[in-house]
Amino acid sequence: MRSDLDSSKASEETLKANVTKANQANEKLQALLVEKQAQIESLEEKHHHNRESIEHYRQSVKEQREQDQRKHEHQVQQFQAEIRTLNQTISVKQSDITQLNKDNGRLAAELGATQKTVAKLDSEQRKLTVNLGAKAEEVESLKAQLSEFEEQAEEFGKLKKLNDELQTWKAEASVSIGKLETEISIKTEMMNRLLAEKSRTPEASE
Repeated sequence: MRSDLDSSKASEETLKANVTKANQANEKLQALLVEKQAQIESLEEKHHHNRESIEHYRQSVKEQREQDQRKHEHQVQQFQAEIRTLNQTISVKQSDITQLNKDNGRLAAELGATQKTVAKLDSEQRKLTVNLGAKAEEVESLKAQLSEFEEQAEEFGKLKKLNDELQTWKAEASVSIGKLETEISIKTEMMNRLLAEKSRTPEASE
């Protein structure tokens, strides 16, 4: 009987350690989500700065319009082809982001389920503490539960790793779209100005 009680206490301590590890992993995941959100906000601020740079670039293009007029035919065709390609790339990136958002939603749901599991483990641990004297005959059952908890902890680690990867992909896709939008805006403005200059050229020659 003494050996059974000691074994039960050891199982309880192991269970407490697993619950603590699960809580710590959950806190780390929450902190990582906050960090990734901060990175997204930083990228949005950089996007704003890029738009200001575009405005400055437009003014420079205005000053060079006479030189651009001599080669506008070739550039218009080139820009149109590049814009089509960039639009196609943006469409693909937007589809990727949509899928990443869906995956994030699924991960959030799985995280919620994991948090419920942690709460359940806490509740079970408290019950084990209260009923320690009467649980000697349930040692084998506790071992089976411990194995299940270890599997859940492993699954939690896999979910955390997958969420990290998805956040990285999403950040990279957002940066790519910001660059593509900036490039399209610049080239569209140049093309419009070149076409406008071309339309005014006959009137100047008359």
